[in-house]
Amino acid sequence: LYLDDLALNDPASLRVDNAGNLVVRGAVLTDEGSSYDPFAGVALGADWTKVEGTGTSVVVANSKATLTLGTTAGSECIIYRETDFAPLSFTFTLLVSQRIANQDIYFGYGDDPTTPANDTMFARFHMTGTDNTKIRCEVQSSADTGGNEGTATDILLPNGYTTAQNLQYKIDNDGKHITF
Repeated sequence: LYLDDLALNDPASLRVDNAGNLVVRGAVLTDEGSSYDPFAGVALGADWTKVEGTGTSVVVANSKATLTLGTTAGSECIIYRETDFAPLSFTFTLLVSQRIANQDIYFGYGDDPTTPANDTMFARFHMTGTDNTKIRCEVQSSADTGGNEGTATDILLPNGYTTAQNLQYKIDNDGKHITF
């Protein structure tokens, strides 16, 4: 069972399937309740929208959503779901197996559902370039549309970690502050 009555900062139990495999899920926690997606089966849940460009794909299997970005210049591969307003808490477990020059990878939230580079309000992680030891934590609000905190600041991942490892990333928005 997946319980949807968790409050902010409540611990959630680990979930395993009948074979003993860890069941992962996309999670969004808001003031209206939490939503989880175990990425079960072979298709995204009905709440998700996918945008696949030339040479890209989205595959769901083994409790994972895998995005293959391809090598076609300017092509985008996106999955998203709509959420409401703050407070919001997003948790991602992500592995980026290859960082390619001139390729941008965004995950978090924003206001343009099909082109993250066009977001005017956002709180997101951004991977750019080929250095798999660095990431950007970017934020901009509707109250500060001229601001762009973190959009040009690469942060070194701690403890020698790289983006090619399964790492957990979290964004918390309490309505006044964003924490990465």
